[in-house]
Amino acid sequence: MIIVTGGSGQAGKACVRDLQEHGYDITSVDLAPPVDGSVRFSRVDLTDFGQTMAALSAIDERVTKVTGVVHLAAIRAPGLAPNHVTFETNILSTYNVFEAARQLGIKNIVWASGGDSPAELMIASATGDDTVAKPFVGRTGFETLSPNFSPDGKQIVFVSPRPLTPQLFTMNVNGTGLRPLTPVVPGKRSYRTGPDWSPNGDEIAFQQQNGDFQVWTIGVKDRVMKQLTNEGENENPSWAPDGRHMSITRRLGAIGDPRNIWVLDVRTGRLRQLTQSPGDARMSDWSPPLKATF
Repeated sequence: MIIVTGGSGQAGKACVRDLQEHGYDITSVDLAPPVDGSVRFSRVDLTDFGQTMAALSAIDERVTKVTGVVHLAAIRAPGLAPNHVTFETNILSTYNVFEAARQLGIKNIVWASGGDSPAELMIASATGDDTVAKPFVGRTGFETLSPNFSPDGKQIVFVSPRPLTPQLFTMNVNGTGLRPLTPVVPGKRSYRTGPDWSPNGDEIAFQQQNGDFQVWTIGVKDRVMKQLTNEGENENPSWAPDGRHMSITRRLGAIGDPRNIWVLDVRTGRLRQLTQSPGDARMSDWSPPLKATF
């Protein structure tokens, strides 16, 4: 059982939906009920420690054996309530959730903080010549994240949820030439993230969710998409310097089973397990090719 606090909020609804699609048993804890009634709900005031303890232990027979908490409940930005109310609500509710989890032995807690504005891509000089990062894509009203440069350094691919779900976009480094890369089919849900540009610059690898995550590539020029995996759950592609192989995060069992790093031959489809971790091994990256020093 996973408890999501603030499950009726903007971030909470997206989190609940994603966890449900991955097969987790969810209870939303909030002052406001979910609009569509798609998730188990309990009305809880998290500024009350007794209510918080009850919510994370056993409200009734519906909520038992809580193994994790996603804490998203908060007044999300200044000005939505008097300052002292925002301070008291956010600080006290966060303390209560963490303290209740500690007392109940719940070891898995995820939380978030942020402002009212969407995330923006920023660019800054690595030499330290400029002291202030500058907006890279501009204020589009949508999140722009997960940037990855092309091998020649002239373009960038990034993720933005336009018009609805996360998709891949490319643009020139100077801010011109913004274009959608992954096609959106009306009425068909797609969720594409984790882009990684191939060393030769012709393709971009990414992960797509439509049920389980799978690894795909898309041609930069022709936008032809190819699915590379289909068994289990596969994500986090990272190209090898040779442009033929990539490392991926792969899980073949049920949700909760360990994930490991595998190496995929893009030409043949052959997969080789690289790690044998009892826990999770994920989010891999390749070292640069070695050069002789003699």
